[in-house]
Amino acid sequence: MTDISALLPEDFVLHCDARDNYGQLFRFFRRVKFNERIGAPKKCRSEMFNLANKITLLRVFMTPLVVVLLYFEGPVFCILAACAFVLASITDWIDGYVARREKIVTSLGKFLDPLADKILICSVLIMFVKLGWASAWVVIVIVCRELVVTGLRAMASDAGICLAADKFGKAKTVLQITAIVPLMLHYPVAGVAFWPLGEILLYIALAVTVFSGANYCYDFYNGACRRQQL
Repeated sequence: MTDISALLPEDFVLHCDARDNYGQLFRFFRRVKFNERIGAPKKCRSEMFNLANKITLLRVFMTPLVVVLLYFEGPVFCILAACAFVLASITDWIDGYVARREKIVTSLGKFLDPLADKILICSVLIMFVKLGWASAWVVIVIVCRELVVTGLRAMASDAGICLAADKFGKAKTVLQITAIVPLMLHYPVAGVAFWPLGEILLYIALAVTVFSGANYCYDFYNGACRRQQL
């Protein structure tokens, strides 16, 4: 039989009077219940909104700033938008570095990090279509790929399939960011036109984006087949 005294707090002392024992037990269980209701949510919130996740959320909150700056066409606003976009993109590296260094990698962070990238990049690309700086079909293909991969990751998570980011997905993100910056500088800077380079890089990013999306679909299919064989 299990010794129930091992489950009691260290300061619990048995008394001859049963009422004293009942009183101690009541205070003990009330304290445990309080910790479950108050302490646990605070710990959960601190883990969810750690420094790395806050940096990731900063990238999301900087997206409207970049879009608004692009809305006011002109050389100055384009340079400001490019600077804001570069700063937002740098946070993609910073949040990962902080999470690994502090060992605070969380499920929320794994979900937010790629989502923040998609929100930032897709918002800017859609704005490019409005400004006439990018072809609509190119942006449609890229946005559809992001939606498909996001859906696959949700299905994989629900089915217990590991669908981690691969080297092609990371290369896709780097190429998209590299293409967006010169496209934002849509006016000559010091007599140099950067947007033709951005257009070339965007088509290269498109090819890698499609290939990366197909690779995710292939990995999901293999994972689902292995899951059924178990």
